[in-house]
Amino acid sequence: MANVSELGFLISKKPKIMKKSSFARSVFLGFLITSLLHLFLPISCKMAEEDFPAPVSEKIEIDTKGLNTQTSALETALLTADVAKVQNMLSPDASDRLKTVIPKLEPYLKEFGSAYKNRKLEFATPIYAEYSFTFKDKPVSVAFSLNDSGIWKLMRL
Repeated sequence: MANVSELGFLISKKPKIMKKSSFARSVFLGFLITSLLHLFLPISCKMAEEDFPAPVSEKIEIDTKGLNTQTSALETALLTADVAKVQNMLSPDASDRLKTVIPKLEPYLKEFGSAYKNRKLEFATPIYAEYSFTFKDKPVSVAFSLNDSGIWKLMRL
């Protein structure tokens, strides 16, 4: 067992502090070694061109007939302010969110339908399509998704 005088010696020993010049030298040597490794060894931070993925060039088939049918049906439902028809076009998730909102919008549906006539397809995949248009000087988007039965349903209005 160590006596008190030995413990005092251990406690009173001050830790070595690295001098500023020694620290700067260590940092410089680290950068130098790293630079030399990158220069002479085949180690690189850049990806080689052959490692980049090839661009997709295959065509993806989209059910445009079904999508066009649903977008036209929505336009008709909006222009006639047919709340029940609009609600029937909603996906189950959208229906849960919007079932109380759509009836409150009935006075504005015709005007919304007129703006919807000028829609532009922004993005489409085999199961999702998004249209945009301007309503009262504000950008608006409407999204459709293809359900398991092969019917395009309104996801966002």
